Amino acid sequence: MVRMVRTHNITWMMFVFLLAFPTWALALRIGQKAPDFTLPDQNGVMHSLKQYSGHVVVLNFYPADMTPGCTCEMKSLRDNINKLHANGVVILGVSVDTVASHKQFAKELHLPFPILADPGKHMVKEYGALGSNGRANRITVIIDKNGVVKDIDWAVNAEYTQSGGELMTWHSADLALRLSDWKAKLGGLIPNFTLIDANGKETSLFDPGQKGAVVMFLGTRCPVCKEYLGRLDALANSPSFTGVHFVGLDSNVNETEKVISNYENKYHLPFPIYKDTGDVLADHFGATHTPEVWVINSHGIAVYHGAIDDNMNTAKVKKSYLENALREMISGQSITTKETHSFGCSIQRAM
Repeated sequence: MVRMVRTHNITWMMFVFLLAFPTWALALRIGQKAPDFTLPDQNGVMHSLKQYSGHVVVLNFYPADMTPGCTCEMKSLRDNINKLHANGVVILGVSVDTVASHKQFAKELHLPFPILADPGKHMVKEYGALGSNGRANRITVIIDKNGVVKDIDWAVNAEYTQSGGELMTWHSADLALRLSDWKAKLGGLIPNFTLIDANGKETSLFDPGQKGAVVMFLGTRCPVCKEYLGRLDALANSPSFTGVHFVGLDSNVNETEKVISNYENKYHLPFPIYKDTGDVLADHFGATHTPEVWVINSHGIAVYHGAIDDNMNTAKVKKSYLENALREMISGQSITTKETHSFGCSIQRAM
């Protein structure tokens, strides 16, 4: 079961989210060397990236102490710190507040991890986390043991929701999955992973306010996929599914980013197809065929897996599994058919 942390005072919610939206004009990229830093925590103890060489370091940038959204996020990290500290992971909060502000904030929440004070905004700027309002955007950066940026969660706000007048987040559960060799399963949380296109632009599976996501494993050389493009186009463009993020993934080792881009342009696809280099996401999702789809609801929970429908011949379709799952998900109903057998072409994996 996914543990979600709650906080009250929802009147602050929109204010906090406005503080935390990313600017997207960012220099920091996955795969680059992470900038070093030297900053004090809530107790005045100095911390630098260099001193944590050999450890995975997680930097949780957040807008402001004493605000509901940030309180919710820090409580989430606090309550799951043992899980996050597994395998020598170092958790650090970062904002532009002062040491004195951090000291009070950490005392009130009983935080068992350092929160770094960057009132000069030097580190926040170097990491591309400074918002237009002068506060840190709510992003999380994972740095590997060699000091290289391994992952960036640009859309931490997508891991918040409201329930019964309370603000809740599953950020720490999402983060714990990102730090693990996670495997997708029905009823389980799917981390808000980062996708990188052929131009190096990064995006997230989820952004704030999304109603859900469809992850589609596709192949440019698969004739079965070609038969389904029209149906996928219709679903992605349907007003009924506005707010659902359709994402294509190509895990075939013999299909390059250029081939994928030409395929998108040729068929005027309304959704992007990202190259899954090294079959990383195919392994996480256990994907074996194209087309093969997963449906994930607005809470990040996988609710359907399998085929798009029951026949590649449109005229012979009797059960529209994907469409039905989307309609039931959006309407808040339980999913009638949660899993089916996908059919098509085998994914050509790297050896």
